[in-house]
Amino acid sequence: MKLIKLLLFLVLLPVTAFRCEDVEPSVIQLSYETLDKNGNPSTQFREGENFIISFKIRNSSPEKIYYKRNHESNSDFATVFKLSGFKRVEEVGKPFPLQYPAVPRQGFHTIDPDSFIVYSFPWIYEEGLYNIPSSNKYINDEYPYNKTALPSGRYEISFTEDFQFSDDSDLQIEVNNRRFSHTFSIE
Repeated sequence: MKLIKLLLFLVLLPVTAFRCEDVEPSVIQLSYETLDKNGNPSTQFREGENFIISFKIRNSSPEKIYYKRNHESNSDFATVFKLSGFKRVEEVGKPFPLQYPAVPRQGFHTIDPDSFIVYSFPWIYEEGLYNIPSSNKYINDEYPYNKTALPSGRYEISFTEDFQFSDDSDLQIEVNNRRFSHTFSIE
């Protein structure tokens, strides 16, 4: 049974890489998107409004799933780029000062049945804003987030990542060079 579930996952994973409402759910859903201050997905924000960059891995199976990310492959993670048409014209920056935030990099992480892990970063840190679920354990008032809002325009966040998934058996699935891309606008 576990082999069938993992094979189903392998077949359906390529269609779950982006947030799409019309795609059939599979065992693992991956989403990379922008959220409003209340944690709701949004692609349009008002000038001066804060937003949150969010990456979520959901386990919809009735069993624990383990995953591992190759953090070295994602130097663009949470980087915001300004667009002109569909072309990147400027790297605006990240919501944190490091190449990648200080999250555990060793071993596999557990996602319980019918649960998720999410990494979320507000563009501008605001006390009390962080009311959405997150796996980030290092958020505090001293963490040096951006201090200014983005001006009006079209923007993109994107990154490429390698993953390994497994369950309680010895089966493992590697997903290499998975590209995530999301555009949003500020008006």
